[in-house]
Amino acid sequence: MKKHFDYLSTLPGIGDVIRKLRANNYVFPERMIYHFAFFNCGYLSFHTHEEVLEAHDIFKRFAKVFQQTYTRFLDLKKAEAQAREAQIEAALERVRGRSMAMHKSEELADLSLELVGQVQKLGISTWFCAFNIYDDDEKGSLEWGSNGQGVFPKYRTPREGIFLEYYEVGQSGEILLIRETDEKACPAHYEYLCSLPGVGEQLLKMKATGISFPTSQIDHVAFFKYGYIIFITFDPAPEAHNIFKRFAKVFEQTYTRFLDLKKAEAQAREAQIEVALERTRTQSMLMQHSDELDKTIQVFHEQLHLLGIASEFSYLWLPDEDKSTHLFWATWFENQVNKKEKLEGSPNMKTKSVVYPLDKTEPSIAECYVAWESGETIHVNPITPEGVKDYFNTWEELLRGADQFKAENYQDGVYYVDAYMKYGCFGIMIRTLLSEDEKNILSRFTKEFERAYTRFLDLQKAEAQAREAQINLSVERVRAKALAMHKSEEILEVVGTLKDEVMALDIPDVIAATIFLDEGHDKVRMWELSSLEKVNDGYQLPFDITFNLKKRDPNLYVKRIWENPESYFLEMQNEKDFERYVEWLRENDKTSVGDKIEKYIEQTQLKQLHHVVKKLNNGKLVIDLLNLPSDEMESILTKIGAAFDLAYTRFIDLKKQKHKLGKLKLKQL
Repeated sequence: MKKHFDYLSTLPGIGDVIRKLRANNYVFPERMIYHFAFFNCGYLSFHTHEEVLEAHDIFKRFAKVFQQTYTRFLDLKKAEAQAREAQIEAALERVRGRSMAMHKSEELADLSLELVGQVQKLGISTWFCAFNIYDDDEKGSLEWGSNGQGVFPKYRTPREGIFLEYYEVGQSGEILLIRETDEKACPAHYEYLCSLPGVGEQLLKMKATGISFPTSQIDHVAFFKYGYIIFITFDPAPEAHNIFKRFAKVFEQTYTRFLDLKKAEAQAREAQIEVALERTRTQSMLMQHSDELDKTIQVFHEQLHLLGIASEFSYLWLPDEDKSTHLFWATWFENQVNKKEKLEGSPNMKTKSVVYPLDKTEPSIAECYVAWESGETIHVNPITPEGVKDYFNTWEELLRGADQFKAENYQDGVYYVDAYMKYGCFGIMIRTLLSEDEKNILSRFTKEFERAYTRFLDLQKAEAQAREAQINLSVERVRAKALAMHKSEEILEVVGTLKDEVMALDIPDVIAATIFLDEGHDKVRMWELSSLEKVNDGYQLPFDITFNLKKRDPNLYVKRIWENPESYFLEMQNEKDFERYVEWLRENDKTSVGDKIEKYIEQTQLKQLHHVVKKLNNGKLVIDLLNLPSDEMESILTKIGAAFDLAYTRFIDLKKQKHKLGKLKLKQL
């Protein structure tokens, strides 16, 4: 028997009992009889000192009763296990469902809060849970965590110390790591964590609100394909190890789906962006004339809105340092205050441009130049609610008539975002900060606009060359007509050609052209070319007046034109000038002409005229316009004027030659 009890003392459990009995000097029997009563799951063992044959049936009955009891125990245990499994599955399903609903990785913070809640509902007391996701940064990972009371904003964990240890264990293929931090090491551990950016700030905020750090803890790190989930408990939780693994596995499945959806959404978004960019490219390629840039800018504005970048207005900033000016060109939807723009049904779009003097010392312009010249792609300029009124005042001329751009409609402030390019910038004014993706879209649009504007400049250059060729051809026709003159009387044919060529140039808003000629002795001859008529044997000019300047009032606009010494200038004629001019025509026996002009002024409600004047060798060439002249007018008048000077010189020479021939004939008679 001694050997038997020696053997029993080596076994776990009962061995401890045997050793304690021996330590207490318990006297073990020298003889024992074992009675084994078997049942389905095992047996009952009864130990006696003597044989008890009469008890054998009793032992059997005990075994039978115990079998019934143990069967119930197993049923209860199975039911409890099933209930626990259902509870675990429900918790996993809630985390799975929450993660399946994710649309962006930032939602992992809320998911970590859900994870803490579900783990605690399973009776596992945790202090903190977090998702640590590996990304493209080799120096660390992104982590979203929660202590069960709130979420931590996303922060980055460095690839060092404890975080490096977890990363390397995960890379080795481990599924679960248990790491204990005792009371001696825990303070230093949290001192280190509080020194890290992001997570440290959050831990210090927790501490400031009265939440104490653990004095010791156990980290349960469950790894999955994309990182790990960390569960921090105060006490060992071996029964939870498998649960932690299952949470990691479930999250891996849903996170894989999330990444697949994210990839699909990114591809769909990229396709959407490319379609929008292609529309801008198509519109750029459709430009046949430089004046179609306006339509192209509208397409850029519209496509940004279709991509969800709801700018209040988009704008161009195009500085021209050679001219010391800068052009601002704005586009917006009208009547779209405080609501999402509805692009269906051809929205009412407004485009306007204004040229300002360029002052590079002005603070906002100086800031633009600094950002532009630094190579910065996108520059965000926040406007506080207090500064919105001044901001719109700066744009007052450009946005005049747009009622929605008032400070009271933007009480939260605005942002204007410049996206720089070769020629300046393409930008937007918007109510909210742009995301990095939206900044990238704006940058891509700006690159497309740079291409569009390059095409615009090429078209503008080609148009300028074509226009120059057209002007030169018109001038050559006038010159050719002048050189073909054989008689002084043919001067009107040259004037007729000049009139036709000027009108053929399609100068905007031209209503008349006049030539003033110096006749000598303070007399000026005035040819109004619009009255020139072609007849069978040549031309006649009904409006042909010769007048003496000294005899006319100084306020007569024709006198102002004649006496201005400038080579090229602009003379204005107002309503008072019209009245005096009509009166002057009647005084010079041109009543019918005066009546026609008076009738025209009444019918058109004409208020003023712009007279563009070019000095000639022997007079002035005048073009009458309804609006201010274009930049090309000086060049046109200079060239046409030179051609007329040639014609008039030849006219004088032919006239002199005719006079000499007349004298010679008289002598011969």
